[in-house]
Amino acid sequence: MKHIKLFEQFINERSDINIPFKKKVDQIIAKTVMRKSDFKTSNAKYTFESLVEGLAELEITSFRSLFDKMPKELQKRVYNLKGFDQRADKHPEGNVLKHTITVVDRSLKDDDIDIAIAAMFHDIGKDETAGIHPKKGHITHFGHEKVSAKLAKDYKDWIESVGGNAANVYYIVKNHMRYKQLSDMRPEKQKRLQSFRAFDKLGKFSKHDRGGLK
Repeated sequence: MKHIKLFEQFINERSDINIPFKKKVDQIIAKTVMRKSDFKTSNAKYTFESLVEGLAELEITSFRSLFDKMPKELQKRVYNLKGFDQRADKHPEGNVLKHTITVVDRSLKDDDIDIAIAAMFHDIGKDETAGIHPKKGHITHFGHEKVSAKLAKDYKDWIESVGGNAANVYYIVKNHMRYKQLSDMRPEKQKRLQSFRAFDKLGKFSKHDRGGLK
């Protein structure tokens, strides 16, 4: 059982792995191909994503299935988004709830729990920030990503309870609007944004965060 001990040591040394080891290790070992060469040292080159189940195994296959796992107060917050409209030229799909449902369902194609949860949270702050642009007269939700990111931080324990990485989700939600201006940023700001480990997830999420129902 030497590989079990090495695997446990690896889990304990990784600060970005947040699923309880004792609850998940048997499942992980059963699903992960273990080769002696993989565990010559405690620095085995595995990523967090290679150790967790896919969305289907987590019983997350649609917006509804993820929504049903959320705390009741968070469900109410998400459902309340149906009362907030968006710019028709940017979001022909309709209100914020319809947009959220569409983005979550698109994100499931990546089979990544962090991206799926980020999709659920990314526009939740539009309820607090809804308004009318003072000069242009269209609907605006300026700063909604900050409200959304704070809420993701507040629900850190829930995010981790369903297998997500809270730091990754927070990063995606907080920066999903900044990513759209990436090419216009100064090089040093680009580097700072790109330096976090979940930058690739942010890029994948951005492809799903668009208007329309397709």
